[in-house]
Amino acid sequence: MNTKTLDFELNDWEARFLLEACRTLHAQWLKAAHATLDEDEQADYSNDLGQLEIVQRRLEQESCKIFGPQVKEFSREAIAVTPKP
Repeated sequence: MNTKTLDFELNDWEARFLLEACRTLHAQWLKAAHATLDEDEQADYSNDLGQLEIVQRRLEQESCKIFGPQVKEFSREAIAVTPKP
């Protein structure tokens, strides 16, 4: 079986955006997996979480090589601005 691949370029904010999306989706799926009592659903979430973690790890490693470790930071805190006198 031939595995097809997709190659494309990302800039730093696009990589950061995708990494944040992966973390958000991971948290949502983990919460859903713990909330359900259905064993089939739990197994599905477990498989999906494993695959998502692989993608997230690859994206994080490659992004850090290019943009540095700060690409993993997603602070939404307001930036303190000192008013001009």
